[in-house]
Amino acid sequence: MDVPITLSEYLTDVDLNEALNTVNLHTASDLKAAFGELYPPLVRFAHRFLTNTEACEDVVQDLFVALYQEKRSFENVQALKNYCYAATKNRCLNIVKHEKVKQQYAQFTLYTTNQLEGFELETETANIIHSALKKLSDRKREILELHLKGLNNDDTATRLNIKVQTVKNLKAKAYKELRGLLAKYKS
Repeated sequence: MDVPITLSEYLTDVDLNEALNTVNLHTASDLKAAFGELYPPLVRFAHRFLTNTEACEDVVQDLFVALYQEKRSFENVQALKNYCYAATKNRCLNIVKHEKVKQQYAQFTLYTTNQLEGFELETETANIIHSALKKLSDRKREILELHLKGLNNDDTATRLNIKVQTVKNLKAKAYKELRGLLAKYKS
């Protein structure tokens, strides 16, 4: 089991003189010195949050570019290290958060696409069936529509003032015609 490592465990001890000196990152040589000392441990630290080595290296490089552009000064080396470790952690967490958002968006897009495709298929299927129903005689279509509304044969016969057997015969003929009309769409 991994025991979480605190930020202070990553920070190395500095001698008293070094700790008391102001650190300015105003020149390329200042930045190069800080980069040379802090880059390897910061990349290792970034690996605590990210699995991709290149991403870890990019995070640390981007941090140093930002430090150089801001021409930052720190009270001492320890303050610089504290800042760099905290900034590296925050940048890594932002990447992790962004990746989660991208994954959620990808899942949503897939879900939405599947829903739209399903809706399009249902609409197309409904249009085909509706078109086939129009080709039936009025009485057969009326019987099937009542059946689809949930009426049983007895209720349909009563509503249309015809015999139950007539409803059954016309319904059977209507389904047979529909099967013939829809056969070309069978895959």
